[in-house]
Amino acid sequence: NNSWGGTTICNTGYGRMDSSKSSFTSRVDMLGNPDIIFIFGGTNDAWSEAPIGEITDSYALSAFDADTFAGGLEELFYYAKLYYGDAKFGYIINFRFSSSNPNGYLADMTEYVEMTKAICEKWDIPYLDLYNNEELNAALNADSLDNFSDKTYSVHPNAAGYEIITP
Repeated sequence: NNSWGGTTICNTGYGRMDSSKSSFTSRVDMLGNPDIIFIFGGTNDAWSEAPIGEITDSYALSAFDADTFAGGLEELFYYAKLYYGDAKFGYIINFRFSSSNPNGYLADMTEYVEMTKAICEKWDIPYLDLYNNEELNAALNADSLDNFSDKTYSVHPNAAGYEIITP
């Protein structure tokens, strides 16, 4: 597990600060020797309003703008496949947040979700789309705080929330 709270996939963090020392892309070489790699990210990119960027036709590192979400995700996949080519990869797209969540683009992450799916497909990375799983999102009910540990914005599930996500 190489999870750091509040970090983004791309090199643009909250308030447009330079997060190149803490982003997912900066830590991809720290995973040891894994057989399976699950990437569960993008929420903080949407929360921090990181620029979405564009998917490229290229697989060349020089083509990716890691200061954008799209470029950062492509760079992450580039390095992940370079360092861990024998590992199996999977990406988890987060569940929906409350439509009244005031943080960045969390109330509507559609643009980030669609970009994630397109980049995963390009790089042949299977993904689990929790965002568009209506049954899960209805059960989780992000408009209620019952299934979340943070009692303000319904972002971090509590034990009951995780039971819904992983029954």
